[in-house]
Amino acid sequence: MFIIGHQKNIDFLNTSILNHKIAHAYLFYGPAHIGKTKVAEYFICSLFCSHQSPCFKCDQCRPVLNHFHPDNFWVREESETKTIKIQQTRQIKDFIYASPFAANYKIVIIDKSDYLTLAAANSLLKILEEPPAQSILILMARNFKNLPATLRSRCQSLRFVAPLNQELEEFLKNKYSLKEKERKEIMGLSLGRPGLAVNFMENPAELAREKELLAQLINRLEEDSEESHWQLADLIFKSEISLERILNIFLIILRYLILAKTKSSQENYLNIPDKSLLKNYSQKRLQNFINQILRTQFLLETNTNKKLVIENLLINF
Repeated sequence: MFIIGHQKNIDFLNTSILNHKIAHAYLFYGPAHIGKTKVAEYFICSLFCSHQSPCFKCDQCRPVLNHFHPDNFWVREESETKTIKIQQTRQIKDFIYASPFAANYKIVIIDKSDYLTLAAANSLLKILEEPPAQSILILMARNFKNLPATLRSRCQSLRFVAPLNQELEEFLKNKYSLKEKERKEIMGLSLGRPGLAVNFMENPAELAREKELLAQLINRLEEDSEESHWQLADLIFKSEISLERILNIFLIILRYLILAKTKSSQENYLNIPDKSLLKNYSQKRLQNFINQILRTQFLLETNTNKKLVIENLLINF
C-alpha cells in the first residue's frame, strides 16, 4: 500500500497503537479523493495484521483491503436517497456489540457520515455514548461542520488536506513514468487529490471526458452571454461527469484566471485561454463566481434540489 501524504495523521495513529491509547471513535474529515479511505485501511491493517507491522498480504490484511473482513463493517449512503438511514445504524449496533471473530477489534467505517439522517445520527450517538469494549468507529466526512456537534465531540478528529505538490508529482513520475507536462496536467485536473489523479491514470476514457468538458466549459465562458449561461446549464445536466466534478473543473478555471489577473507566476498546463477570458471577467466577478460555486457545493451536500441550485448559480453569474 502506498499513501501519498498524511504522514502526520499516520504518525498519530501509529503512536496511539504503540501507547495503547486507541480512541473508541475517530472522525476523518477532508475533501473527497484525498486519502481518508487509504489511511483508514492502513489503520485497520495495523490493528489486525498477523505481523508486528501491516504487511498488506496476510490473511488478516487482504480481507481488510478488499472490504471483506468479518470484523470490519463498511457503511455507505443509500444510492437512491443519498442518505444513511437509521436502519443502517441499527446494523452497526448489531455488528459492533458482537464479539470479534478473527481479530481483536470490531471496527466500523461510516463513509460520508455527513449524510446521516437526524434519526440515524441520534441512534449512532447512543452507540458512541456507551461504546462496547474492543470496538472502534471511524466516521469519514467531507466537511467537519456538517456533522452534529454531539457526534463530533465524541470523536478524535483528524483533518485531511491535500498532499504537497511535490509528493503527488513524485508519485506520478515513479508510478506512471509521466513527463513533467503530463504530470502537471493530471495534478491540475485532479486539484492535487491523489484519488482523482490515480483514477485518471487508470481510466484514460474518463480523463478524455474531463478534458473535453474543460474545453466545453471554457467555450461557454468565452461567449459570456445569457444564452451561453443556459447552454452551460444544459451541458451540466446532460454530462456523464458528476456534478461535483463539474463544479471542481469550474473552480480550476476560475482560480487560474484569478492568479492570472494578479500576475502570479504559474504554468498554463491546461491550456486555458487566459487572454480572451480575462477581457470578459473582472477579478471581482471571478471571485464572486468562486464564492457562488463554493456555496453551491455546500448546498448540494445538504441534499438541496440540484436543478434549482445550479439554475440559481448560473443566474447569479
